[in-house]
Amino acid sequence: MSFEHERIAFLNELQHDELLKLLRSKSSDLGNDDKLSHFFVLPNTNMSIAQSNNRAVLKLKNGQIGEHTGYEEHEVEIKYTQDVDQLIMMLSHLTKHKPQQSMQFRYNFRYRDVEIAVKYTQTWGFHAEFEVIYE
Repeated sequence: MSFEHERIAFLNELQHDELLKLLRSKSSDLGNDDKLSHFFVLPNTNMSIAQSNNRAVLKLKNGQIGEHTGYEEHEVEIKYTQDVDQLIMMLSHLTKHKPQQSMQFRYNFRYRDVEIAVKYTQTWGFHAEFEVIYE
């Protein structure tokens, strides 16, 4: 199990493109990692299931989508390789919430010990996530 400390910077399209250019020249390229996200907006928590390459990751985040500066405390990731539709249905029943969906278009970098995802999503728009992962 891993824990993340994450901060989010909301960007416009020009800032998004400039950040991509800067990171391509100054950091380690971790590649493209587009994902389909299913998320549950719960009181004081956002739970998401991100699907990519026949793998899904369940994340629990403090706070709400777009709340304040986008700061979120810790995430818990659970790697899940079974039927994602069954997991989504089970979580819908447990939380009594219907999931929302959003496609994430993202490119990942590492600068020193910080992973940086430069992203566009239908839900958040242009933004970058800066995270440090603890095992």
